Amino acid sequence: MTRIKLLLLQTRAQRLKIASALQRQPLHACLTCQRRNGSPGGYLCLACAEHCHADHEIVELWTKRNQRCDCGNDRFSSGSKEARPCTLRKNKPPTNPDNIYNHNLQGRFCDCDLPEDNHVLPEHLRERLCTCPKHRAQLADAKLLFLLDPQDSIAAYEARQRPEREQADEQVAQAAMTKMQQFMPNQRLVLAEGIGRLQRAIQDMARRAQSEGRQVTEADVQEIFRNLGRT
Repeated sequence: MTRIKLLLLQTRAQRLKIASALQRQPLHACLTCQRRNGSPGGYLCLACAEHCHADHEIVELWTKRNQRCDCGNDRFSSGSKEARPCTLRKNKPPTNPDNIYNHNLQGRFCDCDLPEDNHVLPEHLRERLCTCPKHRAQLADAKLLFLLDPQDSIAAYEARQRPEREQADEQVAQAAMTKMQQFMPNQRLVLAEGIGRLQRAIQDMARRAQSEGRQVTEADVQEIFRNLGRT
């Protein structure tokens, strides 16, 4: 599983904070809406990418700082073509004036203007940055002082998310065990076997999507349940 997939395994409460500009959150862009509406496009939080644009071509933008979700606002409309409404939150503001947009929305990155897989930054880049007053001033002028903040790194972000994911997993496991106690022994066995088949099907689906270089779609999930219904 890629690092971005690990970043996206957050709790439901975290994923639905679409109204606020989080200090750092995973964001996406929708190429389908850009082509369909001739619009510049905007940012999608994880929840909107999964629910409002599940059947669209999505570009992962990794994490960005202090940006709000644009799903359903004017960034996704053009002329007479209106944006697809956000299904998770109504009455969103028409724009997010504090958001900063660039060619990332078209799936291109860095000054190289290439897809993300075409270049790799050197390891420990932040640790190599000079912190003398002169260079700190240059970073401040470029609004890049966050590069000197160790808590701003992807590694720190992952570390902060991990306890929430583990706690959520534990809560789900405890709820499942409590529910299992309500069944007869033979029913528990059948239920456990069914859960095992579902887990294997989800893992196979995730591996297939990753090998094809795409995200899991709603159609993939529907296919899983159709196949399980035949067994």
